[in-house]
Amino acid sequence: MTADPQAPPPDSFNITTYETFEDIPEQIRGEIPKNKIKPGKLFDVQLKSFEKQIKSGEKRLDLLYMILPYELNDGRILFIVQNFNQDDKNSVFFREIINFSLVTLPIAGGVIILFLIITGLLGKRLADPAQELALWAQNLKSENLHHPIPNFGFIELNSVANELHGSLVRLDEFVIREREFLQHASHELRTPVTVVSGNIVLLAKHDLTTKQIKIVDRINRASKNMKQLIETLLWLGREREPDLIKEEVDYPALLSDVLDDLSYLSQSENIEHQVKMKNTNSVAASPAALYIVVSNLIRNAFQHTPKGRVNVQLENNVLTIENFLDTQSPQLSNEQGEGVGVGVGLNLVQRICTRCSWLCETTPLENGGMRAVLSLTKKN
Repeated sequence: MTADPQAPPPDSFNITTYETFEDIPEQIRGEIPKNKIKPGKLFDVQLKSFEKQIKSGEKRLDLLYMILPYELNDGRILFIVQNFNQDDKNSVFFREIINFSLVTLPIAGGVIILFLIITGLLGKRLADPAQELALWAQNLKSENLHHPIPNFGFIELNSVANELHGSLVRLDEFVIREREFLQHASHELRTPVTVVSGNIVLLAKHDLTTKQIKIVDRINRASKNMKQLIETLLWLGREREPDLIKEEVDYPALLSDVLDDLSYLSQSENIEHQVKMKNTNSVAASPAALYIVVSNLIRNAFQHTPKGRVNVQLENNVLTIENFLDTQSPQLSNEQGEGVGVGVGLNLVQRICTRCSWLCETTPLENGGMRAVLSLTKKN
């Protein structure tokens, strides 16, 4: 509003200004509670029957009214009323708006369509190289690492491809070094163990004192443990074939062979052991993998039982091994009495089971021992 007090109030084809609340037409005024009028607060009034009831001589016949009380600098309050009705569509103002809309709406629609087309083309331009990169990465193997890296059209994608290719090359070189190491270790590690085992046999042929016999026995046990550990590590380092070729394995016979090989552990005076086998004949499995897993589980059970009992049960192709510790024994220590599920042996067992799709579950027992259950079929 202008600061000139003599300036006329706004008045146009659909805007009327009233100097007092009472000047507003009665039907409109009756829809606005006077006690709720506040300067700057907008009111709207819709009159459906006003066309028929309005007094003759009024400016317009209207249906919808927007009322805005406005406070002047001198404290007076003007009431600015803007009205809309069905005949507004015939006014010059509304005709101009309609004409403008008829021109701008098609242009706006064309701009939107053009924007969508350009966005789609840009998206396709970006998506296709990304899909090519993903497909190339999926097919990247040791056999084709020497092939040149394709150009994917964008510096960023080419950078990702170079980093991925470099990482796989370094990984492949590491695997080759590890494979070569295992090939050499297969001979280098076995040779000293074989020498130690042969000398133990020679020592056993001599007349030894009781103390010397105990020392030789300890060396013999350590030698056998080392041999078993070497075989396990070498097996894990080999390729899947031919180690994982399944054969019909006589499970009870294999278990008997393992117990016979580990008899030096079960002969301890401080350990009782019990073996039960029933309802099991042959199973389809890798003989090497099954032998390593069973021997590691049984050896772990005996090694972690300084005094107590070890139970081995094979039933329906499920092997259960339990070690019960004599908690009253002074030989029991924290390091010795942690149960069958502790140590490198079980870690190797879990890796082999994962590779063979077997299931090995361990459960701690109340006396400090542990139960290990080996199943050659995973639960769903």
